Amino acid sequence: MESATIRCLDELPIWFDITGCALFEPGCPGLLRQKHYATSRNHSYLWKLGLKGFWLAQDLFSRYRRRMLKLQFYRENQACFSFQLEKDLVRLGRDQDCDLQLQDPFISRLHCVLRNRENRWSLEACSPNGIFVGKDRIPNSCTPLEASTRYRLSRLYSFECLDTKAPPKISRTVLTGKQNTQVLVLEAINEKLRLGQAVIRDAKGFERFISQSSFAIGCHPSNDLVIADETISQFHARIDLSHNTFMLTDLGSTNGCYIDGTKVLRAPLKGEHRIRFGKTEISFRIQEENRKIEDKRQNNFFGLQSKTTKMRKIFSLAEAVAPTEAPVFIQGETGTGKELLAKAIHALSNRSESAFLAINCASLPKELIESELFGHERGAFTGALEAREGAFEAAHLGSLFLDEIGELDLLVQAKLLRALETGEIKRLGSNHSIQTSVRIISATHKNLKQMVQEGKFREDLYYRLHIVPIELPPLRERLEDLEILCQNLFKRLRLNFQLDQEALDSLSDYPFPGNVRELKNILQRAAINYRFENPLANKEEIISLKPENLKFIQDAPALTDSKALAEKRRLQEALEKNHFNQSLTAKELGMAISTLHDRLRRLGVTKKRHQNY
Repeated sequence: MESATIRCLDELPIWFDITGCALFEPGCPGLLRQKHYATSRNHSYLWKLGLKGFWLAQDLFSRYRRRMLKLQFYRENQACFSFQLEKDLVRLGRDQDCDLQLQDPFISRLHCVLRNRENRWSLEACSPNGIFVGKDRIPNSCTPLEASTRYRLSRLYSFECLDTKAPPKISRTVLTGKQNTQVLVLEAINEKLRLGQAVIRDAKGFERFISQSSFAIGCHPSNDLVIADETISQFHARIDLSHNTFMLTDLGSTNGCYIDGTKVLRAPLKGEHRIRFGKTEISFRIQEENRKIEDKRQNNFFGLQSKTTKMRKIFSLAEAVAPTEAPVFIQGETGTGKELLAKAIHALSNRSESAFLAINCASLPKELIESELFGHERGAFTGALEAREGAFEAAHLGSLFLDEIGELDLLVQAKLLRALETGEIKRLGSNHSIQTSVRIISATHKNLKQMVQEGKFREDLYYRLHIVPIELPPLRERLEDLEILCQNLFKRLRLNFQLDQEALDSLSDYPFPGNVRELKNILQRAAINYRFENPLANKEEIISLKPENLKFIQDAPALTDSKALAEKRRLQEALEKNHFNQSLTAKELGMAISTLHDRLRRLGVTKKRHQNY
């Protein structure tokens, strides 16, 4: 004899089955009140349930009684995800209608089917590419599914069947605001984030946050929102958070999905909407929240080091937006650490276990960049001897860093915009769309806003990418970081050197057009020159470099007149804004007071009120 508890509150149109799955019964007041039921091998004793509720609950009890199987999937022999076999028929393939979708060109649209008959699972191969156990190909007829046997679907994917011997633990969230919900970034400006959370509301006024990146709706108990309505299909629709936008997708339902009275197959959800599934109607809205970015006073952030207030706020902003799906746009000169910041955002995101792929758009010819991003089929162009997946497919479920995105051709920009809006891409030479889920982090040293005005960059793509803008300051604007940067670079390069104060002061006069990357080269060159001039020096002792060891940079060109004038103007405006209070000015600019004094002296900026410069 096994026992289970089904619980429901009269006040809520949601009740729980024994697996923790939330069930939604519109128009059925007072389902149950804390009743205890017993189940045997042959019977399910239920009380005060209508006919529809009886069969639904009996199906849940049968799920509870039987053994549950789980498929453990591997990508390139590395465990990537697991899938619980909760249905008696599971379709696996590349098509969107499959229960389990795998993005791999060598996976057929319907690759195989798993069937459960009297608690006996079988595997039926439906693909001309076949399914293999070791080097043996299994027949296309139904083959018994064996536990702990590795079934290879393609060069990338394989799976094993595991017997969990227990009911599945399905995590569902109901009517609470204290849980980790999926949020989208509406705006990031002036050290503030405007966030949005998706909320659904039923006809009785009860609300629920959407807490998953993919939220399934239907009458089958395995959905996230189960609606017991005869006009609802088993797997009716899905709400996804993709590229910082909530999307409603009809999963081939019988009676369709309607947004504000219009039937849709796939459409974005922005603002407030009335959504109808069959005869059941719910409301959808975005609940906004403002969050201030605070300085957490962390000087080291995934390899980026700084003690300035401006950089520390950038670290805090990156940490705040990392768990979201919002595209991040990084503006900065070469050598400021744009790729390091992109890797940090990926490491802190929910996609950290998947791939991070970096593409430099400026390093590839215009003829090849489209193939590099979206892939190509065999024979798509001269030299395409075999099919090849692009960056979007390789980075599926991960992050794609597009450096120097301003170098993209306008034609490629249009295809990139479509990939961002729908998640669909097409390989060169192919008519078939491939669904991908990739987070885009882009970067450039150019002024994209000016390029938009000149017609060199698409305006719609600019605003699609510019959700969370982050501007990395050049090294000449944070010279107070020189000391910790030099210490860290010497340590990373495994050089027993350090700079004395006079050497640091001489470096402060250098403009660093190559920023931190150039500083690294300068330190390496200084160390090599010292070893060459002093071959008998003890290599175990820490040697302090002096200004004469850096004399090779004294002949380097100083700041150009335009840059010097711009810097001079910036300092003068900051002084006037703070009523010539140098302490407040240094704090606003994120630099030490001594650094401000040095720049004011070097550039000839007047420190007194009511004087011109």
